[in-house]
Order: sequence, then structure tokens, then C-alpha cells
Amino acid sequence: MLNKRYLVLFCACTFSGIAQADSLKGGYVACFSEELLDQWVTATAKRDENALQYLSDLDNGCVMTKAGYKVSVLKTTWTGKVEVRVYDGNPPTVFWTPMENIISK
Repeated sequence: MLNKRYLVLFCACTFSGIAQADSLKGGYVACFSEELLDQWVTATAKRDENALQYLSDLDNGCVMTKAGYKVSVLKTTWTGKVEVRVYDGNPPTVFWTPMENIISK
């Protein structure tokens, strides 16, 4: 019986971070892949304006976010990146963004 309680507690803790009704803070970058987000961070650190301009075109993978859009957190990394599904009135889109861009409820 005690093992079942631990299993239920473990499952509740493990899955409680998935699909929360969180929202975007806005003003942060969101990219179609974790690799593109890493490229953005590197370009920002190096002040590489050409790379930032290229990546800023949504066709090339990244966009600056606006506040208030509802998201579901799909995955988090220990480096502070999150994979989210964004609900913006169109079909939902999956992006990677910094953890600071998420307002948790």
C-alpha cells in the first residue's frame, strides 16, 4: 500500500509540469528548435547583428514574443530553456524560449 502512495505521488510530481495553463511574458525570443535558440543566444553574446537579423525572420526560425499568449510547457532543460506549445488563435505552434519568458500559474 505504501508503494502505491509513492507511485501516485511520483506520477503527480512528474506530470504536473506538463501542459500547464501558463502564458508568455513577451519581449523574449522564441525559436522553432532548441538549436536555433542556442544560435540566437550565441549571436546575442557575440553581438553578431547579421546573425540576429537573419534569425529574426520567422522563415529562418525565430520571432520576438508578445505578452499574454497561453502556452503549455512541454519540456524544460537544466540550462533554462523550455519547449512550449503556443496558442495564439491559429493552429498551435511549438517553440523553444528562455524560461524567463514563461509566467507560471
